[in-house]
Amino acid sequence: MWQSVGAQAQTETYNAGTLTVGYGLQGYVTAKDNSHIIYGLGVNSSCAATENGHIDGAVDYKSVILDINHTPDVSSAFHFQGMTQNTVPLLQVYGIYLSDLTGKATDGFYQWFDSPGVFYVKSDGVMNYYNPSFTKYVVGASNYERSVQQWNSNVLEYGTQAGGTGALRGVKILGASLQTPDLTVPTVKLTPGSEPSSPSEGMIYANSSDHHLYFYNGTTWKQLDN
Repeated sequence: MWQSVGAQAQTETYNAGTLTVGYGLQGYVTAKDNSHIIYGLGVNSSCAATENGHIDGAVDYKSVILDINHTPDVSSAFHFQGMTQNTVPLLQVYGIYLSDLTGKATDGFYQWFDSPGVFYVKSDGVMNYYNPSFTKYVVGASNYERSVQQWNSNVLEYGTQAGGTGALRGVKILGASLQTPDLTVPTVKLTPGSEPSSPSEGMIYANSSDHHLYFYNGTTWKQLDN
């Protein structure tokens, strides 16, 4: 069957048949027995699969996504002011004004801009922006270059990350000056380490062995402190 519409009534499939689109307008969209619904659309209702039925993708507006597939990490759900109440994690859940997706989706997204420089905000609050000059990012790709903004133990982290064939890129802060926070004792902290292997003029680093600060003048490292 191509499509079925339930207006204040249920749309249900049975046996081993396949329904391309099931609409539920204040009525449930349910795949039962061994039936298969490719797309389930629920408005003020819910989408669910019982027994061995399954739904590939569920689109939801002000309704509830229940278990649409009993196999974890397979189906996808799209939300608009809805709730996800599945008991096994879906592959992907996208939406606007989402409920907590912890344990509900392998990849849960509040926002996704599918541009050459893909930008998304995941359900865990992590923001990623992918390098548009590198290979366009797709879900699950192991090769990537991106900037990331996230909270880690009450510390805001902002920087670059890379995976696979991607290269870890630098961060350049634009503006006339870089100011420290307006604290009683403003500070800038350098993490001590070993001498950079390929220095360029202007680099400053803190040596973790002798505990001194160094500046690279283009030819050699100059110690800055006594």
